[in-house]
Amino acid sequence: SSKANDLDFWIGQWECDSHQPQEDGKVQITKNLAKNTITKILAGKVVEENFSMPGFAGKSWSSFDEKTTKWHQTWVDDSGGYLVFEGGKAGAEFVLNQIHPAPTMRMRFTDIKSESLTWIWESKNEDGTYSLKWRLDYKRVK
Repeated sequence: SSKANDLDFWIGQWECDSHQPQEDGKVQITKNLAKNTITKILAGKVVEENFSMPGFAGKSWSSFDEKTTKWHQTWVDDSGGYLVFEGGKAGAEFVLNQIHPAPTMRMRFTDIKSESLTWIWESKNEDGTYSLKWRLDYKRVK
């Protein structure tokens, strides 16, 4: 299925500028805060993420389910985090919605270009809208 290649845009080595909204409404911007290396493993069926920034590191594994035609991602990190997502391509974006431990967050890959992309982490509000919690501006290293 061609959908099994929908995450190929993410493959590569990246540096990310971080934009984190603060309670006072200001945004804390940190250039080149994070590094992320994305590779295909297990006969190309799994997309593996290796994410790191000062004081925090994590990995994810994403795979495409031919039966449900959905992408699934499992995230683990050095703070004991364990999150599970599902989703896929949504128009020009790639969206993964959290399903475990609760459907409260989502990530959106948007403005996807060959050398850059924007990753957005959002929390779901009670009224069904979303609030921005974190944005990473990806720049391809190779």
